[in-house]
Amino acid sequence: MFGRILSQVRRSYHSSAQKVCSSAEEAVSVVKSGDVLLGGGFGLCGLPNTLFAALAARGREVSGLTGVSNNAGAGGRTVGMGALLVNDQLSKLIASYLGTNKVLEQMYLTGKIDLELTPQGTLAERIRAGAAGIPAFYTPTGCNTPVEHGSVPMRNDVQGNPVLYPSRREARLFGGKKYIMEQAIEGDIAFIRAWKVDEAGNAIFRYTANNFAGAMARNAKITIVEAEEIVPTGSLDPKDVHLPGIFVDSIIQATTKPEIEFKTLRPTSAPSLVSNSATAATEAAQVKREMIARRAAMELQDGFYVNLGIGIPTLVPSFLPNGRHVWLQSENGILGMGPLPTEAEVDADIINAGKETVTLLPGASTFDSVESFGMIRGGHIDVSVLGAMEVSSAGDLANWIIPGKLVKGMGGAMDLTSCPDKTKIIVVTDHCDKKGRSKIVEQCSLPLTSARCVSLIITDLAVFDIDREQGIMTLKELMPGITLAEFVGRTALTRAKKGLLKSTSSDQLLRLALQKSIDSSGIDPSLVEDVIIGTCHPPSPCYEARAAALAAGLPVTTPVQTVNRLCGSGLMAIRHISDSIRAGDISIGLAAGYESMSAHARPTPHFMDDKITATPAAVDCAKPMGWTSEMLALEFDISRSKQDEYGLLSHRRASAAQLEGRFKDEIMPITTTVLDDGGQQLQIIVDQDDGIRHDLTSGKMAEARAAFRGVGDERSTGPNSSQVTDGAAVALLMRRSRAEELGFEAIATHLGTSVVGVEPKVMGMGPVPAIRAVLSRVGLRIEDVDLFEVNEAFGSIYAYCIEALGLPLDKVNVNGGAIALGHPLGATGVRQLVTGIKELRRREKGERQILCTSMCIGSGMGAAAVFVTGV
Repeated sequence: MFGRILSQVRRSYHSSAQKVCSSAEEAVSVVKSGDVLLGGGFGLCGLPNTLFAALAARGREVSGLTGVSNNAGAGGRTVGMGALLVNDQLSKLIASYLGTNKVLEQMYLTGKIDLELTPQGTLAERIRAGAAGIPAFYTPTGCNTPVEHGSVPMRNDVQGNPVLYPSRREARLFGGKKYIMEQAIEGDIAFIRAWKVDEAGNAIFRYTANNFAGAMARNAKITIVEAEEIVPTGSLDPKDVHLPGIFVDSIIQATTKPEIEFKTLRPTSAPSLVSNSATAATEAAQVKREMIARRAAMELQDGFYVNLGIGIPTLVPSFLPNGRHVWLQSENGILGMGPLPTEAEVDADIINAGKETVTLLPGASTFDSVESFGMIRGGHIDVSVLGAMEVSSAGDLANWIIPGKLVKGMGGAMDLTSCPDKTKIIVVTDHCDKKGRSKIVEQCSLPLTSARCVSLIITDLAVFDIDREQGIMTLKELMPGITLAEFVGRTALTRAKKGLLKSTSSDQLLRLALQKSIDSSGIDPSLVEDVIIGTCHPPSPCYEARAAALAAGLPVTTPVQTVNRLCGSGLMAIRHISDSIRAGDISIGLAAGYESMSAHARPTPHFMDDKITATPAAVDCAKPMGWTSEMLALEFDISRSKQDEYGLLSHRRASAAQLEGRFKDEIMPITTTVLDDGGQQLQIIVDQDDGIRHDLTSGKMAEARAAFRGVGDERSTGPNSSQVTDGAAVALLMRRSRAEELGFEAIATHLGTSVVGVEPKVMGMGPVPAIRAVLSRVGLRIEDVDLFEVNEAFGSIYAYCIEALGLPLDKVNVNGGAIALGHPLGATGVRQLVTGIKELRRREKGERQILCTSMCIGSGMGAAAVFVTGV
């Protein structure tokens, strides 16, 4: 008995070779009109084009087919199921995504084909259910959408009027949650493509070429496989087989090579953030897209499993902070998706959901569409980031169709939003559409992708939290988008007590700077809605600032405020005006900083409270800045010679910049008076910095005496420390839309500012954590920054910041810094901005570049800000 059974098994084994057909034409001869044809492939990936071409060659001999495929055609080409479409061999198509297939879209809208749009995961599950003998199943995907209601036409007439709708889905509650019933698909024929197939029909798929193939092969009455390589029976290790031969009826040799729909490559060198060839409109759009993606990246925590939709979501990984790793899932069958490939790494079988070439990270896995959507619907993905056409304040999402006009198809979006209690849904989108209409609406007017699914919305204007249960949207934060309009400028910086501004009172200095900025910018003073001025030492700063503003020509209706955060005061003025514009309180404001150190010396703080005087860190807040420099040098072993080296570098760079005229376009000449040697007043024009030591050498640096005798190791000197200085600087800030309305040129955008605290004893280290904080906040890295303006309060600080952050010297203070130019305390934050912007615009106007400014702040703080030019 056993021998007879074994003999039958052997005969069956040898007859398996009969599955191999001599040609595609022979294999497809079994297809007849009216069949339900399942077609594998995801775009061009895994597309059985040899079989489709052979069937298309039969023409109208085979017609009235119902095609089942994720999409029909790819990349605008009529390949795969699309070849049957243009041949008029299809009467109906069941698909999830049309994408760029304009042929199919027009045929559907003009009644030439029936189209049953089905969520991608539901499509995979309907095919799997049919293969497993399950007639129907319940799914959360599509609940409360046109899928449940059957409200998207399946057939139109020639005028595009709906004439046939799909049936409404039955709905039931399980565990208090709503599900709808979907019926299985049963196919007559399946066309699939595999990498290796043995003569018994066992098949192996490569990476994302698996997609729908395995489920379709298991489903159809007759499955035909086109193989890239046919191998003898027994050649495949059983553990490697994805599809057992029992499901395969015919095998042919593929005659087409794997193709790539969108070949996307990793840049071979660090790219500029916006292409030089891009138009201004394109640059502005890209800036917004990157800003949105940068903010979205902040929501992804280390170790998260994340699915990214197409469009803006694909930019998000580029802005993940260093050291933060997430597992990217792509619904076409990847977990652990890596960056774009190099030319050598390109593989047609490794693509993302946007059909773009990608790579796989170590630890990645690939699988078919059934498993992919199982992990999605089951809530195993932590976060899904999607685009949108509309989002409601209750968290409803619409992103797949504009009835009668645009039919994209829902793709995987309905599945990705089907489990919002376990998978956080983040929408990233432009706030307004191309016609200027807000995409954030009270109620969606377009057919829904999913109801009450969105938890967070990030646009170019704002971030919104949504309470899905209550249906309430709350403004969480406003996005960066403040434009420094047409003007930034500063006065010359002159030595306190010695320079040409020594006889100019502090109120006069501010009045002259404000007046000059109004005249130079051309702004109508009545349009300025607020003025904020940073300063440190004037005894009655707000009185002085208000009076100076009125005398400069600003109307009495324009309020004035002063802010004192010591050396960070000017930057705080910029920050506060920027925040006011972001909040919608104002559209135009002036941010300024000024200091007359000739008129007002640093007052010595005296603490009276016993608790303060008993707290060492609190006592250190009052210590002279020179003392903190020496403490920093001791703490981090910053030698005198190193400080001299950086001090000399500052003077040499400033000297070269001044001699080459690089400061001329940032200095506003002001007319003031000075006393001559005889005590007579002389009217003069001050238009040049006077603290730069043009003849300084390393020898002279070494000979300089210690500036702070008896403090530390006496490593700080006059030439390697900043000078006490008089000066002022002004920036005119506007909302972008207001600037465009008034015809001002946008010269920079403020992305963000961060302020941190450090030990007062070593306050000079403040810029390091501040720069790290602001770059992390806006999603940039050190290498993304084109220019740093780091305040050189002392050589110790300059050295420490460069070396602690690993800043490239050719990107830091390229025109010298405070050691050479001077440090007019309250003005420095604005002065750095002026110098930085002018330098970047001088390099190549129109190219997007990043500026980071920073300074240490007395009493133990640091501040930093990021600006973008060329947008």
